[in-house]
Amino acid sequence: MDLNRVTIIGGLTRDPEWREFVSGKHRASFGLATSRLFFAEGKEKKDTQYHRITAWGRLAERVQKYLHKGSRVYVEGYLRTGVWQTKTGDKRSQSEVIVEQLIMLDPRKKAVETAAAEPEVVPVEAIE
Repeated sequence: MDLNRVTIIGGLTRDPEWREFVSGKHRASFGLATSRLFFAEGKEKKDTQYHRITAWGRLAERVQKYLHKGSRVYVEGYLRTGVWQTKTGDKRSQSEVIVEQLIMLDPRKKAVETAAAEPEVVPVEAIE
């Protein structure tokens, strides 16, 4: 049996990018930075890695509503890699973490104030 599991804690590098598809599905994607400290050559050094994170459905709605650049989050999910070919024939790939669980680590007051500052857009179809 194989295991494809990712667990990271970090800070958003940008505001989430929101997309609603014709099918009604929602997607929110954002960058997440993680850092680790280590010693090399007698000095403390910092290594920062950047991750592409994608949330779907209700998780995407929560991401869009409560998270913003700088928010700290715990993300649990799985790794998915997309592969494609450019117009010049070069192969490209990009890995992303698909969120299955997300915990907001900022103080609740800060997250609520941020969400309250931005109006929530409700599609007309949802009201009728």
